[in-house]
Amino acid sequence: MGKVIEKVKLTNSLDPTRSVEFEALIDTGATMVAVPVNIIERLGLIRIREAYVRYANNTTERKGIYGGGYIEIQDRGCTLDVIGEVEGSQPLIGQIALQLMDMVVDPGRHRLIPNPESPDLPMVDLLSIGSPDPAYA
Repeated sequence: MGKVIEKVKLTNSLDPTRSVEFEALIDTGATMVAVPVNIIERLGLIRIREAYVRYANNTTERKGIYGGGYIEIQDRGCTLDVIGEVEGSQPLIGQIALQLMDMVVDPGRHRLIPNPESPDLPMVDLLSIGSPDPAYA
C-alpha cells in the first residue's frame, strides 16, 4: 500500500481553545490513535485508563489512554480516546478513527479520502436498529 501521511488537528473536546496540528501516519493495521504524550499534555487530555499495546514487532507495553480528544481530518471529525506514546514518536491514526469519520485509504494514490459511497457526510452503520421487528412488537 505504501505510506499515507495526513494533516491532523487534535483538540481537547472539553476545552476547544486547546488544539494542535501535526502530520500522522494512517495505519490501517492499528486500532486506535496514538500521539506523543507531550502533545497530549499540551492539550490537557485526561488519563482515563491503561491498556497493553502490541506493536508490529510483537512486543507489548502498558500505555496510558487519554479521553476527550476530538480529531479532524479533511473536514471530518470524531471524538475518541488516544494512546499516549513516547515523545518524538510518529503520531498514527488507526481503524477506529477512520471508521468513525468514514474515510478510506486510496492505495493507488497513497492518500486518505472520504468514503466514495458517502462523499458529503460520514455514513454510520447501525445494522441492529432499523425497521421494527414484528417479533418484538
